[in-house]
Amino acid sequence: MNKYFINLLKKKKEVSLKSTVLSIFSLVTIILIIVLGSQLFYFSKKLSLESIDLQLNGLVQDIRTSIKSNETLNFNMIEMLSLMKDKNNFELYINILATHPSLYAIYTGYEDGSFYEIINLNSNKSLPQIYNAESTDKWLLIKISGQDINKREIYLYNSDLKLTSSRISDNNYNPTTRPWYKMAISSNSSIKTPPYKFSHIDSTGITYAKQISNSKNIIAIDVLINDFRSIYKNHINSDYIDVYLFI
Repeated sequence: MNKYFINLLKKKKEVSLKSTVLSIFSLVTIILIIVLGSQLFYFSKKLSLESIDLQLNGLVQDIRTSIKSNETLNFNMIEMLSLMKDKNNFELYINILATHPSLYAIYTGYEDGSFYEIINLNSNKSLPQIYNAESTDKWLLIKISGQDINKREIYLYNSDLKLTSSRISDNNYNPTTRPWYKMAISSNSSIKTPPYKFSHIDSTGITYAKQISNSKNIIAIDVLINDFRSIYKNHINSDYIDVYLFI
């Protein structure tokens, strides 16, 4: 009988020892899993942040390069236009606008208040409604004569340069009072305005301008600030992050 109890006690000790060993092993395993998991999470997070940092650096560099390239192009364009003898060159202005989609308009402001402007109607979605244009209209010509400064002539053309409609409206626009005109008059070289909100469309733009042959007549181009999403989509998944540009 005593032998039976002794064997039973031995078995209980063995079971207790096995349970203790298993418990310790399980605890050590859990600790190792937690430590390894934490390390993996840390390194994964670090790699993710480094990847985002590299992508953002690439994005910034691309934007800087794009802005610099466009700026050089626009300055060269305004220099070329300022040398033209015939400033109201309808087809030339349209050809330039057609080959440079980022351009909003090309125009000339005169000392006597005269004004001549070609606008690409496709450059902003609100333009057709503002000027009562048809869906087939592509170009807008605005003319103001210094001899009748209170009137403005508006002409609409389709893609074939066929006149589709025209009208005369009241005018309160005087190019000589505009910042781009004043800046260009006071400068011996091409000027670039700071970004500003356009008065008749919901968009922000920049004007490049230059004095024509030392006269008080100014040639200018308007550039709408581009949407840079086409650039950052090459670097960042836009489903999870958005980018805002401050100028």
